[in-house]
Amino acid sequence: MKVQEFNKTSATIQWQPPKDTGGVPLTSYIIEKREALRATWSKADKIDADQTVYTAKNLTEGSEYFFRVAAENKAGVGPFLEMDKPVKAKSPFGVPDQPDSLHIKNIKKNSLTLEWTPPKYDGGARIKKYIVYIKKEGDNWEKETSTDSYKTNYDITGLKPEKDYSFGVAAENEIGVGEKAETDKPIKLSKPINPPSPPEGPMVVSEIQKKSCKVGWKAPEHDGGSPITRYIVEKREQWKTTWTHVDNVSANKLFCDLPNLQEGKEISIRVMAENIAGQSKPLESETSVVPKSPYSAPSAPESLTVEDITESSVDLKWTPPAKDGGLPIKGYTLERRDKRYGSYVKVATTKTLSYTVENLRLGSEYFFRVLAENDEGMGPAYVVTVGPPGKPEGPLKVSEITRDSATLEWKPPTDDGGSTITGYVIEKKETLRTSWTPGVVDGQTLNYKAKKLVVNNEYDFRIVAINAEGEGPPLEAKQTIKLEQKQEPPSAPEEPLEVKNVTKNSATVSWKPSTKDNGSPITHYVIEKKDAWKTSWSKVDRVKASQNSVDIKNLTEGNSYHVRVMAENSAGLSEPLQTDIDEPIVPKSPYKVPGKPEGPMQIVETDSTSATIRWQPPESDGGLPIKRYIVERRDVKRQAWIKVDAVRGNQLTCHIDKLIEGTNYMFQVSAENDEGVGKPLESDGPVQIRRKAGKSFIICEEYLFRVSAKNAIGRSKPVTMESPVKPMRPMGKSTISLDMLQTLKTSNLSFFLWNCFCLSGLKYEVRSFEAIVTFATGYLFGFAFLFLEVPGAPRGPLTASDIQRDSMTLSWQTPLDTGGSPITGYIVDKLDSQRGGWVRACKVGPNINSCKISGLTEGHDYNFRVYSENKMGVGQPLDMKNMVKAKNKPSEPEKLKVTEVLDDAVFIEWSPPAQTGGLDLIGYVVERREAGSSQWQRIGHTEDTKFKCRNLLEGRSYNFRVFAENAEGLSEPVTLKKSVMPERQLGK
Repeated sequence: MKVQEFNKTSATIQWQPPKDTGGVPLTSYIIEKREALRATWSKADKIDADQTVYTAKNLTEGSEYFFRVAAENKAGVGPFLEMDKPVKAKSPFGVPDQPDSLHIKNIKKNSLTLEWTPPKYDGGARIKKYIVYIKKEGDNWEKETSTDSYKTNYDITGLKPEKDYSFGVAAENEIGVGEKAETDKPIKLSKPINPPSPPEGPMVVSEIQKKSCKVGWKAPEHDGGSPITRYIVEKREQWKTTWTHVDNVSANKLFCDLPNLQEGKEISIRVMAENIAGQSKPLESETSVVPKSPYSAPSAPESLTVEDITESSVDLKWTPPAKDGGLPIKGYTLERRDKRYGSYVKVATTKTLSYTVENLRLGSEYFFRVLAENDEGMGPAYVVTVGPPGKPEGPLKVSEITRDSATLEWKPPTDDGGSTITGYVIEKKETLRTSWTPGVVDGQTLNYKAKKLVVNNEYDFRIVAINAEGEGPPLEAKQTIKLEQKQEPPSAPEEPLEVKNVTKNSATVSWKPSTKDNGSPITHYVIEKKDAWKTSWSKVDRVKASQNSVDIKNLTEGNSYHVRVMAENSAGLSEPLQTDIDEPIVPKSPYKVPGKPEGPMQIVETDSTSATIRWQPPESDGGLPIKRYIVERRDVKRQAWIKVDAVRGNQLTCHIDKLIEGTNYMFQVSAENDEGVGKPLESDGPVQIRRKAGKSFIICEEYLFRVSAKNAIGRSKPVTMESPVKPMRPMGKSTISLDMLQTLKTSNLSFFLWNCFCLSGLKYEVRSFEAIVTFATGYLFGFAFLFLEVPGAPRGPLTASDIQRDSMTLSWQTPLDTGGSPITGYIVDKLDSQRGGWVRACKVGPNINSCKISGLTEGHDYNFRVYSENKMGVGQPLDMKNMVKAKNKPSEPEKLKVTEVLDDAVFIEWSPPAQTGGLDLIGYVVERREAGSSQWQRIGHTEDTKFKCRNLLEGRSYNFRVFAENAEGLSEPVTLKKSVMPERQLGK
């Protein structure tokens, strides 16, 4: 027995059903309770047997209770299950922890200030107020006052000098007052104590590296009347307004190492002295500090000279750079540039001061440069010659002239002036004006689209190359360019041409708009179709330019079609966007006829003029509900089938009458939906129509029974005894039943008078006996028969558990009546209320009483039924009482982000979850966690997708997470990837 939950006046308990039901179904559970201080039990309630959870109400707060539960069936009440430990009626919440960081500041002659921070855990309920305590030397604690929950400091006045005082603060919520935080030791107000003066400057920053530096200072001139306890070191990046804590340094140490700095980022540093009265004003660094390496890349090598030139190589030589940057030179990188091109390419890397460059082309002109490298990086290059570049290579081509633009193309100058071309200046002017308008592209781009030109105006263009030394001479266009208004048909509609929603006689075609109207707005799109084997097109529709899809109707099922779309403006039609020639549109239904009903077909009953047959739903319904089943018959001597009936889609049996006694018939059943009739299920063999015979049975082996009731075994059942027509001798063993029945072998039957004692769960009848009575023994000879039939329905209830958006698990119990033959399995059917029609869901073995049903549709209502099956066939079903909806908890919210940060609040936003679990969302739960803590604290519930997180402390880091909630519960949370620190914004 488990306690699920409790509060001040109630408790909810849970148990499992008994393993042994006593052979009959349970009717109810009896719940009793008693107070832990009492010995007598009192009845709490009596509930139905399908409930295993009970909530006891009207309990007395603070009292402890024991509960016990007993199961009841028709035979009576079973033993009680009693809980091991009592449950106490109380609130599920607790009192808060003690406040943090209680300390004293602003100590004066007869007053001081207490400060603290909220407790890490509020007991699950909001803090209502803080209670301040004071204790004089030799006295008990006394309540001084109480403060609001948002106030974390209090000024205590009226204190007497030379007296020892201790102070404490406790938090209170709706549950009660938590443990109080106390000052470390008593304090005596002997004289006023103030914070110390700032540390003495100047602040000395030394040992500056890429990621660290060292800072030093002098002790304060005044300690404020109390010894210095520590120094606090903080840093601040130049673009920020808030300071970040670096380290606490002991009072006898006047320096601090600052690690984890970022190279190149300016920071300011400050140091505060602290005593028992608080912190001093800060000593700040006079200038900002920039973490950087004490080393640098080397300067350029010197005296790059050419020693020898051949038809395919050149020998180069140079001297080391004047400055090595404080580190050894690792090597030299040699680069070259063909005079015809603008960029240098790497030739080689060497540790020597000379190198032979090979594989040069005879007659070509080259520039060379060399760069030195150390562990800090590559230094500048030593370049032989430098000057402005030459004129770009012509001609200056003008193409793609439209009503408002033209495209220019050129080649790079043959002479880059010994320096890389860094860009090109493109200038334009109207022929009637004198001023040029510039545009710029980088050194790798050799074309430019001049825009915002005016129709019918004439323009001149020119291009200038630029390197590090300046601009070269311009390359001008040979003639002026005049822009004229032109109207052309638009470009073709954009791919893809999508075909969807294909049915027997229609399809939907969609496309993307044309990207160019070529001087005239697009007014319409024209859609045409043709048979795949034809060459001529026929018009389907002409739609407005704002429409990008059309429904094509009146198609012929099974025929192949091609479709094309053209854009139209005042100049005419565009080129067509057409379906792929190898992938024509073929109209066809998206659904199919149902499959063959599941077999084997069972002949449930026959008589002289009729038969009753049974089948199972097909494995596939073709995507549409089963409308009906068509039942047909034929005489085995004939080939033609005759329709005899059509039954509803949720009916799996049919009674066929008007049959001829003694005739052999074949039967078949076909399923039908809106698409048509599926393949039939035929009976396994001919069925002969004849009068109903008596029950099939087997004569068991003869047994010699004493006419006595001694040592009777098992349950008692009355059995009618029939006298033989005439006395006869005992018969031998004889089998007169169907082949599928088996002989009963049992030896524990006894008769006395007209009663038979037999084993539970089997059906017996005694017939045709004769008594041979002797005075010595008095024996009775008889024959017992076992009757076999289909099993009864499984025992309920049929329950659903582990309900997900696309699956759930069903469970049931074995039938009380197995029909005299072992259960061979269970068959489960399902019904989707939105689609209709029962279909096979699963089939499991005889030892399995549960089944996971997959492939469900989220939000749909389902019903289920379960059949038991033995070798004689399928019995009656166990139906689920109420429909079940496929549902689940929602998925986690998405895209959680911070939208604004203030000094005491943070604004967050998120997107709804992708999956709602099949249910409407109730809202969202928001939690926060302070950096360094492992405990999350709930701070709000909202139906919106944004939230303001209030009451935050400036300079502290927080993280936030959000849950989505529906009637099934909370989702998994989405958590911020990085923590956020409230800080005061500039200008606010």
